Amino acid sequence: MGDTIKIGYLPTRRSNFSLQEALKLKAILREKIAIPGVEIVDLENINPEGLLLHEEDVPRVITKMRAHRIDALMIAL
Repeated sequence: MGDTIKIGYLPTRRSNFSLQEALKLKAILREKIAIPGVEIVDLENINPEGLLLHEEDVPRVITKMRAHRIDALMIAL
């Protein structure tokens, strides 16, 4: 680990939230965890919403998080 901590940020979308609500909550939480010295690795290039919803996205998420050598993983339910 260097001077920057890398956090894998996995916002999710569950069936009880609309897409708009999930995107709103994703943005709010992303803003809250954006602090100096922390690099956020998100899901923006995994699917159009940047949310973990479909099981078939999981292998790409794992590959991305490993490639970025994250220090911690945060799954926002």
